[in-house]
Amino acid sequence: MRTLSRWAGIAAAVSLACCLTVSPITVAKAGPLPLNPDALSGWTGTSTIASGLIAGHTLDTKVEYAVFAPGQFNAYFGAGADPSNGTEFVYAYEVTNTGSTVNVSRNLSGFTVALLPTASASNVGFLPLANWNYGLVPNNSSFGGTPPSSARWNFTSPTLALGGVTQILLYTSPKGPTLASASALGGGIQGTTTVPNFVPTPIPEPSTFALLAIAGITMLAIRRRVR
Repeated sequence: MRTLSRWAGIAAAVSLACCLTVSPITVAKAGPLPLNPDALSGWTGTSTIASGLIAGHTLDTKVEYAVFAPGQFNAYFGAGADPSNGTEFVYAYEVTNTGSTVNVSRNLSGFTVALLPTASASNVGFLPLANWNYGLVPNNSSFGGTPPSSARWNFTSPTLALGGVTQILLYTSPKGPTLASASALGGGIQGTTTVPNFVPTPIPEPSTFALLAIAGITMLAIRRRVR
């Protein structure tokens, strides 16, 4: 009997060790974007998008976001998470359909982030499920305009229901961040962020503006010498 008890104890210990080994893979990380330690300092947070009222329905959403300097997205989410392979900034968003305590909430079918013409954005998509699964994956994602003036993720089958959360949505850019508007769409209702609820989007970093200014001054100096 003692021998059987010992074997039972060993089996239980092995089982517990296995559970402890796999638990980091199956338990979601708290605050993956607003509290992310590997994100660009000052460029993490949460915005809200509130919609108007249509036939007793509203569409209210929360957008968590973070910008990652080149190479830092993989540092947190693992190899292969960054579609630019560490060469560009990663702009990441996660959307929750928060609904309203007064009105009936519509399902979310689309989320859009505004881009400036100088963004040079690419690799629009979402965090691969092989790296981490946080929520609903978009049916498709794309840039709008030439050059791109927006990044769009569509959730059509299924749409994002009340309380639902999206997978981490992302795109990359060689440019550092500024703030721009974002919008949510669903059931014929569209809401857009307002100041101070803007989300990060790329623009030429200050060093780029400095180089352009230096080039402009140099050209003026050359012209004056020629004259």
